[in-house]
Amino acid sequence: MSAVVSAVTAARAPRDVATTRRGRIEMALARHAPALADRVVRRTVAARLAAGAFDRAPLAEGLRRRAGRAG
Repeated sequence: MSAVVSAVTAARAPRDVATTRRGRIEMALARHAPALADRVVRRTVAARLAAGAFDRAPLAEGLRRRAGRAG
């Protein structure tokens, strides 16, 4: 919550504000090792797609089609 309050009350809005420890780690990973971050995201999305997490999401239709899971 303090990250949000400090961002809202800042004279000049900060560009990137992580609100959790995990968020700070993810932002650092994306900033310093973008190729690794890309692989992590691709693997996570692929696992969630295989588990059916996007089966009922209309906005994920293109994602499912590209992965061969349209239907």
